[in-house]
Amino acid sequence: MGERSGITIPTRYNFKHAGYLEVIKKHKVKAYFFDEVRQIPVKIKGTHVLRDQLFIPKPITECDFLINLPKFKAHPWCRLTLSLKNFIGIQDDQHRLVDHNQYLEHKIADLQAVIQPKFIAIDGITAGQKMMLTPTPFPLGAIIMGTNSCAVDTVGCHMVKVAPKDLIHLKYASERGFGPMELDQIEVGGDYPLDKIQEKAKDFEFCLERIDDYFGEDTNLSCTVGTFPEKHSPDYCWGGCPGALQEAMHIFRGFYPKVDKKMQKVRYVVGKVNSSLNLADDERVIFAGSCTSWEGKIDGKTVKIDSSYKTISEIDEKKLNRSYFLQN
Repeated sequence: MGERSGITIPTRYNFKHAGYLEVIKKHKVKAYFFDEVRQIPVKIKGTHVLRDQLFIPKPITECDFLINLPKFKAHPWCRLTLSLKNFIGIQDDQHRLVDHNQYLEHKIADLQAVIQPKFIAIDGITAGQKMMLTPTPFPLGAIIMGTNSCAVDTVGCHMVKVAPKDLIHLKYASERGFGPMELDQIEVGGDYPLDKIQEKAKDFEFCLERIDDYFGEDTNLSCTVGTFPEKHSPDYCWGGCPGALQEAMHIFRGFYPKVDKKMQKVRYVVGKVNSSLNLADDERVIFAGSCTSWEGKIDGKTVKIDSSYKTISEIDEKKLNRSYFLQN
C-alpha cells in the first residue's frame, strides 16, 4: 500500500493519527510512504506530453497490478478530482510542483502515460464539495468501481451533472487514447441507478471562482490578478498561486471563521500587473508566484518586482533542488 499525503504533511504522521499503522500491522501489509522513497524517472511518449519523462516512486515502477483508490471530491481548479487526478498524489512534493500551474491539466493526462491502474474504486460514500483540502461533506452514498480511469471519471461527472468535456484533464486523457468519455461507450451497471444519484446530488456544490471575485468587499483581503505567461491561459492560472490562496484561507477559516474580516488589510498580487495598486494607507501587499511582476511606489518608495518564471524547457527535473521547491 502506498500513499503521499497533501503537501507539507508527512504521510507517516497522517497514517499514525488515522489509525492506519495498526491496520497495516494486523494484516502484514507493506507500506510505502511516497514522500520518503526514491523517485525514478520513467520515459513517456506522445505528441502532447509536456516532458519526455516523469519521476514517480520506485515501488510504483515495480508494481504489476495497481489499484487506484481516490476520494470523490469537487476541486476548485479542476472541477472534480477522481481517478485521473489522484495520480498527482504519487509524486513527492518537489516533483509534484513541477508544471503544477497553468499546465496542471496537461500533467494529469501525462501521468497516465507512466502507468494505468488495473482496478479503480472511488469512495463517494461521503463526497467532498467545494474545496479540496477543506471539503464540505456531502452524503452521496456511492462507490464507483471500474477498470478504466477515463470511464469511471466520466461516470463520476454524470453523477453530479458535469459535462465530461468540461473536465479538461479527462478530455486530454481521452483524446490521447486512454479511455472513453461518452456514456454510450461504457458499460454501466450496479444497484444505484444513475438518475437516482443525480437526483440526490442535485445540490452538490462546486467552487470555481477567481480570487479577485471570491474575496469581495466584505473582507480585508483583496486580490489583484494580472496576466500570465503561457499562451493557452493568459487570463488566469487555476493550478498555481491564486488557488493556493483560496485553500490557505479556507484552512484559516476552519480555525478562525471570520479571519478575513478581522485580519489587517492585505492585498494579494499575482501575475504581470501593469496598473497602479491603489493601496490604502493601512494595507499591506504580498506579491506571490514566480510569474508575478510589478513596478510602482509603496509608502513613497519605488518597488520593482521582477518575474522569475521558467518555461517548461527551462526546468530540468533531474536537477531539482530545495530552492526551486521554495520558490514555486
